[in-house]
Amino acid sequence: MQLLLQRFLRGVVLQPSMALRACLLLAAVLAYGTTGFLYFELPGNPELSWSDALWYCLVTLTTVGYGDYFPKTAGGRYLVGVPLLMLGVGLLGFMLSVVATTLISARNKEAK
Repeated sequence: MQLLLQRFLRGVVLQPSMALRACLLLAAVLAYGTTGFLYFELPGNPELSWSDALWYCLVTLTTVGYGDYFPKTAGGRYLVGVPLLMLGVGLLGFMLSVVATTLISARNKEAK
């Protein structure tokens, strides 16, 4: 049992895979963007919901920017919107590189 716990700690906590790191980073950024958007924009727009904030966060991270939801306060723009725009491009590139690395590794194993 202790050996199993050590393997788990080593594989997940101490040396997580790139896919796990990417998923955790995505979850953290989504949580930051969703809660930040609601924190700054809810007083001025009380009909906003968690799903609206999550939608804004996803649309901003993917750099689509439909414009249906956007921050109107300075805090929402500069403390939530700008970091999401910057992180969106980098996170998208990181996630795509993890997927590409996984596919190439699987193909190389298959070829050998």
